[in-house]
Amino acid sequence: MKKFLILVCILFVSVAIAESLTVTWYNIDGTTYTNTTCEPGGTITLPVAPNIPGYTFLGWKPYYTRIKYLEATGGEVISTGTTAYQNTKVRIKFNVANSGLVFGFFNGPSQEYRFFVSPSLLMFDYGSQATRLTANTTSGQIRDILFGNLYIKDYATNTLLAGTEQSSPVAWHNDSDLSIFSLSWPASVGDRIYLLQIWQGDTLVRDMIPVVHEGTVCMYDKVSDTFFYNISNSGRFIAGPIITD
Repeated sequence: MKKFLILVCILFVSVAIAESLTVTWYNIDGTTYTNTTCEPGGTITLPVAPNIPGYTFLGWKPYYTRIKYLEATGGEVISTGTTAYQNTKVRIKFNVANSGLVFGFFNGPSQEYRFFVSPSLLMFDYGSQATRLTANTTSGQIRDILFGNLYIKDYATNTLLAGTEQSSPVAWHNDSDLSIFSLSWPASVGDRIYLLQIWQGDTLVRDMIPVVHEGTVCMYDKVSDTFFYNISNSGRFIAGPIITD
């Protein structure tokens, strides 16, 4: 079986010579593959694809900067492009400053799939407010939580915090996209998201990390190789510290 090679392109703007741009193309291991130049406003020309015996070159991967978290300023929402089924599981690492909706959607009292936080409780509404799980927490803590039909777990310790993991989950589905934060419940200023993973059954369909892409704070999904941005007209995410390792 052939191995695969993906390279990364990073664009640097020269401060000393503003008339030209230097484009550095990196191998997947971080070593430099080659450098090319481009005039401001011009078209970047791709270098010759590498030919390494035993590898198949898949193409050039967009560059992004890893950040520790993205932070809400109020009103933002990022759609994940996927919906909730009876076998959906979600892992989210977050820090809510006070109270707010962390993840899910809300289409009225009988159409809910939302995970949210009060100053002292983790709460998961599934289908309706009548089906609500709660677990104790403390506002301002970084929490790494896994939730699904119908349970809340501490991901790091695999400790069940509320509910019972069902062998035959309750049949349920809604066509609304699952989202980070929500316009139906304004995000609290200072809330932070560190990562998000979504499984449909045993299949990982989203593995999202916070990044800066072309100057915009967003989430990058490693499964679909897609960037997901704030789709609201409100708010602006703040970038956390850059991850250098």
